[in-house]
Amino acid sequence: MDDVLGDLVEGFHEEASELLEDLTDLILALEEDPGNKEAAEELFRKAHTLKGAAGLVGASRVSEVTHILEEVLEDIAAGKKVFRAEVADLLLQGFDYVKELVETFAAGKTADEEKHKHLLEALLTLKEGEKSSDGGQTSSPDSIGNDFLLKLAPQAWAKILDVLEEEKKSVYQVVLKFDPELFFTGQDPLLIIDDFLKAGDVIEFVCHAEELPPLDEIEPERIYTWFEIYLGAPSGVLSELEDFVEFLDPQLNFVLIREPNYESLLSSLSLDATVCRDLRNVAGSRLGNIKKLLTAIHRVLVLRPGAEETPALSNLAALLKEECLETALETHGHERLRCVVFALCVFAWMLSGCVSSGLDGESEKNVEETLKDLCRSLELLLGEQAEGKDFSGEAKPKDSFPKERKKVLKEILRQQKIYLALNRSSKDRFGPSLFRVISCIALALGCSDVAERVQLFSDLEWDACLDVLNHLEALVGGEEEGEARAAAEPGSSSSAVIQAPVQAHQPKGRAKKYLRIEESRVEKLFELAGELVVAKNSLPYLVRKLELHWGIPDAARELKERYQALEQISRELQDLAMEFRLLPVSQIFQRFPRFVRDVSRSLGKQVRLVIEGEETHFDKTVLEKIYEPLVHLVRNSLDHGIEPSEERVRLGKEAEGRLVLRAGREGHFVFIEVSDDGRGIDPGRIRDAAVEKGLLSEQAASQLSDDEVVQLIFHPGFSTAKKANELSGRGVGMDVVKDVAEQLGGSVQLSNSPGSGLTVRLTFPLTLATTKVLVVRAGGGIYGLPLEGVEEVLRVQTDQFQLLGGKEAVYLRGRTVPVVRLRELLGLTGDSSGEFSYVVVLKVGVGLVVDDFENELDVLLKPLPGELGGVNLYAGGSLLPDGSILLVLNPEELLAGGGTSSCLLLEAETL
Repeated sequence: MDDVLGDLVEGFHEEASELLEDLTDLILALEEDPGNKEAAEELFRKAHTLKGAAGLVGASRVSEVTHILEEVLEDIAAGKKVFRAEVADLLLQGFDYVKELVETFAAGKTADEEKHKHLLEALLTLKEGEKSSDGGQTSSPDSIGNDFLLKLAPQAWAKILDVLEEEKKSVYQVVLKFDPELFFTGQDPLLIIDDFLKAGDVIEFVCHAEELPPLDEIEPERIYTWFEIYLGAPSGVLSELEDFVEFLDPQLNFVLIREPNYESLLSSLSLDATVCRDLRNVAGSRLGNIKKLLTAIHRVLVLRPGAEETPALSNLAALLKEECLETALETHGHERLRCVVFALCVFAWMLSGCVSSGLDGESEKNVEETLKDLCRSLELLLGEQAEGKDFSGEAKPKDSFPKERKKVLKEILRQQKIYLALNRSSKDRFGPSLFRVISCIALALGCSDVAERVQLFSDLEWDACLDVLNHLEALVGGEEEGEARAAAEPGSSSSAVIQAPVQAHQPKGRAKKYLRIEESRVEKLFELAGELVVAKNSLPYLVRKLELHWGIPDAARELKERYQALEQISRELQDLAMEFRLLPVSQIFQRFPRFVRDVSRSLGKQVRLVIEGEETHFDKTVLEKIYEPLVHLVRNSLDHGIEPSEERVRLGKEAEGRLVLRAGREGHFVFIEVSDDGRGIDPGRIRDAAVEKGLLSEQAASQLSDDEVVQLIFHPGFSTAKKANELSGRGVGMDVVKDVAEQLGGSVQLSNSPGSGLTVRLTFPLTLATTKVLVVRAGGGIYGLPLEGVEEVLRVQTDQFQLLGGKEAVYLRGRTVPVVRLRELLGLTGDSSGEFSYVVVLKVGVGLVVDDFENELDVLLKPLPGELGGVNLYAGGSLLPDGSILLVLNPEELLAGGGTSSCLLLEAETL
């Protein structure tokens, strides 16, 4: 049983996480296009689905908060509310908290009651504030008043309903929440309360003192309590009561005065099907007694009672009231059940009032209508439709469903068919939730056998699900065509549906199967694929030995043919294994619309985020580590780059700034760009800040070009901001970007246009599993250079080397490239003289002179062991085909500290 419950919770957690991601995306899309009716309706449907899923697994806190947000979404979808930024704020805050509740529930923990209470009150306040500020539309007084009523004790319900039943007086509900500083305005709240108490007979008076602090902390001038008053008074005094508080500021004081009746008590109450199960568990026997009383009342009504039967009917009505009140007393501790039980009480008192007023003419009709409403409500609670009978014990025809209920069920079934069609490719993820919904619909329609069968369906039985949906559609009278089809096609008849096989029905050529595999096992497969690529590199070495040393050309040729096949297989295996690690960058990009929205609003700027190339795939390791650098870049663009709207308009730009996140692939590399159309970087400000912070002297700063100056932003701790804020200005952003990029074998490039914007490009290898290296020789040793950092290899005559400023350089196609000899950098001995030398031109603009170079190799780069692991000169090591060790150099570390000047890279750009 625990395993089943655990699976349900796990399934709910996955489903809720996906729904919450979709909800955030839809909210942002709707904020950008408030007139998008489809997005509004989809938003409401997903919130409703989330609330229903939470109810099925007993996540009451999630259901409670989502219900508040769902009400706002319902108004938006119906066109009653205009979607504005303030509404988006409310929804995003609410669903953020829902996400926190989902995580807490999935972890088996209990939500913080105090925090939940405060956040729930804050959401309700925000919701009501939105309603009151939206085009003059305010929250319904009936809805707000009923919220207060539900929290009263059942005995208070009975006293209020008794006054309504007598019909001699009206009931007036008064809620007063005074401004805590009301005394300072010269008003006395006690006098106001006294006016209300004298206006009629007091049915109930409640003084709420929950927020009263300890005695030693009380300030006598402040008001800590609020009040509820229920009065019995003649009809027509509502305006007089409102006069008592006409002088109170509505912005600082909450005042509710209304005259509730049966209709207003029921108008905003809903018999939520998600609580039916809990109510049956708590008060199942009481509901059964209510059912028996209703059946007895129905039989008396069928007899068309005269004067002699009326007392018996009155007694039954009185017993019904008593039973409903007892039910209320038993269930009042369950907050979620109060709404349903209160509705039952209202119906019972309505029925009693109709009976007591007589059964002639209109009164008899009212009794029958009230009885029908109460019966339908109880059917929903007890699931009586499964019996196919009403409370009279007679068979209930299909068309006895209320029209409104037919309409709702029809729409639910239509949506499920659409859901089924859209998610056939993701059956393992969406199947369980679909089957639960269909099962609930079948129970509501009285088809318990169908509901049980659907629960046994496997993830692949979606064709059978379609048959069930068609059958249920016919039962509810949703489509004549569906009904006719159900009668004509054997596969869609009632018996055929009920006897649908439990074994998976797999459509040919369309089914996909999935396995859940531990990440460590996938990583091991990926590592072995890399090892295989490296291992097959030894075969060409053996081929050469067979030909040259052992003199067996035939064996060498056959081994070479085998090598070609092995090369193809190992490459395909590596590509396939690499796909396991390649994930779409959308997993990172999708976090930024919300981030950009919130930050830009906090800065008071208008910014439009554009995302391009989100389908580009990156290595999993890159995606795991790139989010923080991207946050720094985006934050800098929003804070430093993009100007406020007024400044942009003054500069002749559009008021709305443009921020672009772009990803793409170029050969064996992938890139991410963050660009904006803001101020760009002012080289003059960078120079001044560098001199001020002591990074450069004034003379050295003046000799640097603008492009060189801009590179100083990567210096740790560097910032041009006069004062740090919560977003930026601490100088700990761009250095992190560069460090992470280099750790991942990538690089950072800047494209700066002062006054027009800045583009930062991060480039990474497509995969981090194997590394392509160029094998070179120097001083009798063999080394590797990462191919991603090599621009080209030149064969240079000895007389082509020139001395510039005491250092060697070579003239290459119109530009001068400084060079350094690898054997000197590594402190190797030997003579490097000869007619020519090989120069490996690195992408940083420096040439590396080597004795010779060989071929390119795919190597599985591994960290060096022991103390060598701390030597930054080497990026790692690998095995060559002949079994010898290949040390792979780190070019930047080599040039920066390997025996040459630390200014070498700077000189390369200067030359």
